[in-house]
Amino acid sequence: MYTLKTENEAYGFYGTMCLDGCADAAWDIAMRDIGKDTGASPEAVRAFLDSSWGRHFADDVHCFLSRVPLEQAIEAAIDSWNDWELSLRTRREHGIPTPMRYLSGMVYAAAVYAEI
Repeated sequence: MYTLKTENEAYGFYGTMCLDGCADAAWDIAMRDIGKDTGASPEAVRAFLDSSWGRHFADDVHCFLSRVPLEQAIEAAIDSWNDWELSLRTRREHGIPTPMRYLSGMVYAAAVYAEI
């Protein structure tokens, strides 16, 4: 999978990871690992990372960074998001088909909102 640049440097995943001083490295790893985990296109992964969900994902990465290196922190955040379940309400609100893991569902929803 190829890596696309962020279209939202001030917010989303990239903007939040700037606070840790590792936005560029984190972006490349997250693009690769989320794409691999979800099977989503680079455009869909970028839409997710640039969204408010990407900001929340970065918050989780930030929490793991206090205990493990960056690559492992991103892997841990992916695992954490995949442990959650999509509620019926969330699936209906965002038009997420079932069955779908939580992270895949949020990437799907971000792509739909971005009209990809």
